[in-house]
Amino acid sequence: MSRARLGGQAGFSLTELLVTLAVLGLIRPTTDTPERGVTRTWSIAPVAGTAAPNRVARILVSVRWENPAGTAQSIAIETMRAEQ
Repeated sequence: MSRARLGGQAGFSLTELLVTLAVLGLIRPTTDTPERGVTRTWSIAPVAGTAAPNRVARILVSVRWENPAGTAQSIAIETMRAEQ
């Protein structure tokens, strides 16, 4: 992810913003279906026992789809990111 800065001179990265919002409980798990047979789910959740300014968030993205034979396929990607 790019380290583009937001918020002017004081600035913070988009990743820092997302982790902070997740830790505060302002980002909820989300699911969508961009097309028939495809489901995407993602979540950003705080990791228990971590404190500011080094709170950690777990980021999980899952995609499920059906191939032409009708068999379900899926992939899940998980990572953890510190607030700063």
